[in-house]
Amino acid sequence: MLIPVLVVILGWIYLSYLESFNFDNYVFTRFHLNLARYSFVPGFLLGLWAIYYLLKKNTKKFLVILFFVFCLVSIPEGIKAVGQVISRTHQILLGNSFVLHKSKNSVFGNDYKFIEFIKDYLDDQGEVVITLPPNTLPWRHTGNYQIMNSLLYPLVTTNLFGKTPYVLISSEADGAEYHLWPDFKIPAEKIIIYDWENDKGVIIDNKNWDPGEWQDKKPWGLIIRKNK
Repeated sequence: MLIPVLVVILGWIYLSYLESFNFDNYVFTRFHLNLARYSFVPGFLLGLWAIYYLLKKNTKKFLVILFFVFCLVSIPEGIKAVGQVISRTHQILLGNSFVLHKSKNSVFGNDYKFIEFIKDYLDDQGEVVITLPPNTLPWRHTGNYQIMNSLLYPLVTTNLFGKTPYVLISSEADGAEYHLWPDFKIPAEKIIIYDWENDKGVIIDNKNWDPGEWQDKKPWGLIIRKNK
C-alpha cells in the first residue's frame, strides 16, 4: 500500500516543479488539474496509510489521529516546497539568460514572444530603426520606446514617423479600446504578419499596407516601406 502512496507523492512533487518552473496555472493549462484544489490528496493518502500501519502496531489512537492531521496540513506544503526548490535549482543551472528570459515573459506575456520574433527577423539587417505606435494606450508595450529599445537591443525604435524603413504593426489592446496601428496607408515593399500559433512570419510581397483590409484580423507584424 505504501508504494502507490509514494508514487502519488513523487508525481505531485513533479507537478509542483512544473508549475514553478514554467508559470502559475501551468499544470491546469496543460493537464487540467487544479493543484491548489486537490493539494490534500497526497497528504490524505499518506494519512490513510499511517492509520492502517500505526493501528497495526497498536499505537495509541490519539497519536494516530495527530499524525493524520499532520499529513493533511504539512505534506501538501512540503511537496510544494520541494517542487519549488528543484525548479529553482534547475533554473540556476540553466544560467542567467534563462532566468532573464522567463522574467521578461512574466512581465510582458505574449507581447514578448512577438518582440523576440521581430528581433530575430531583423538580427542580420545591421543598424535598424523601427517606427512604433504612439506612446499611449492601448499600445502600453509596443508603443513605449524605452521598453522596446531595451527588449530589441541593438535595434533602435522611435515614435516619430519619419523616413525609417521599418514600421511595427500592433494590435495591442492593453487598458483601452482596440485600435490597429498603423491606421493609415503606407506604400510597402513587404508586409510580415506574425503567426502566433506557429511563431513565424507570413511574408506578403509587393503589397501596400491598408489598415482597412486588416482591421478585423488584428494583425501583429512589420512593414518594410518602399524606397521612393
